[in-house]
Amino acid sequence: MILPRRTFFRTLGWAAVGYPDGMSAGLHIQVIFIGSDGATHRVTAVPGQTLMQAALSAGVPGIGGICGGDMCCATCVVRPAQDWVSRLSHPVEDEQIVVRGLPAHHPDDRLGCQIRLDGKLDGLVVTLP
Repeated sequence: MILPRRTFFRTLGWAAVGYPDGMSAGLHIQVIFIGSDGATHRVTAVPGQTLMQAALSAGVPGIGGICGGDMCCATCVVRPAQDWVSRLSHPVEDEQIVVRGLPAHHPDDRLGCQIRLDGKLDGLVVTLP
């Protein structure tokens, strides 16, 4: 059975097909999620995963990912720590529209499904609203 490209990558991830941009398969990225209750969850992710995928794989409470990364449900919204905001890629217009539509949005809020992890984001700290 041939899976559609989107389903294939969601199901198997980059580990099945190799990492983009020549990233090493041995590289692991540490991400710290701080829950709305203040609980800290340290997650080890691999390059190419989205922040949402890493959180769901590790069972971080507070991340839904209901739409599977299609940028339409906002159940993966995170707020990067201030010193990380400038290190992230700029959100595309569709992401900005979804985030601005949230009842209590903050200008720095991002969708975890749109943050693709790489070695430059090792140590990323995000809060779950």
